[in-house]
Amino acid sequence: ALRDMSAVCSAAGMRVWVKRVLPGSPAHDSTIRPGHELRFISKGVGAPKVDVVALMATTQRLDQIASLLAGPVGHPCTLRFYDHDNETLYSATLVRRLCSGGGDG
Repeated sequence: ALRDMSAVCSAAGMRVWVKRVLPGSPAHDSTIRPGHELRFISKGVGAPKVDVVALMATTQRLDQIASLLAGPVGHPCTLRFYDHDNETLYSATLVRRLCSGGGDG
């Protein structure tokens, strides 16, 4: 799994921003783009949403976000982002897979 989130995300206060999307990763095939802000994570179908802003307010640690994103290959993870340029919230459901771009999903 991608354990060093600093390669793809940056944290500013309580917010987590996408810095880059790794080629060959599940995110690469989605609408996730640099500059989008991660707001919620759901580890699978029917799983509760984790509020990223609230988590960062208490921990301020990107490794906590990485642990939420980690999971078995083939299992989905739904992320909710805010695109500040278009002022829209959107969801992206990614299926974890082995990646050559710096992590395994």
